[in-house]
Amino acid sequence: DGTELWSRETYWSFYNAGTAAFWFWGRERDFVRPPIPFIAKYMKQLCATIRYFRNNGIKQVYHQDLHMNNVLLHWAPTRILPDAYVCDFGHAS
Repeated sequence: DGTELWSRETYWSFYNAGTAAFWFWGRERDFVRPPIPFIAKYMKQLCATIRYFRNNGIKQVYHQDLHMNNVLLHWAPTRILPDAYVCDFGHAS
């Protein structure tokens, strides 16, 4: 009938490593650079998330505000490298 559908959801979880901006830019003053395996895992997870947004089978999602401060990092107790999570979908369509 042409009616536009939308929903609003929140998902709360604790992420213990801050934002990607802190890890990539905030530590430059300490001359600490992220190791290559960290960058590779980060990019792999970010690309997989963007691929899911585009090919989820329902409707394409455009984040429209994806930058380093909108990616949260979390170190699970059994992991050597952190996992990346995209957040802040306030401008998504």
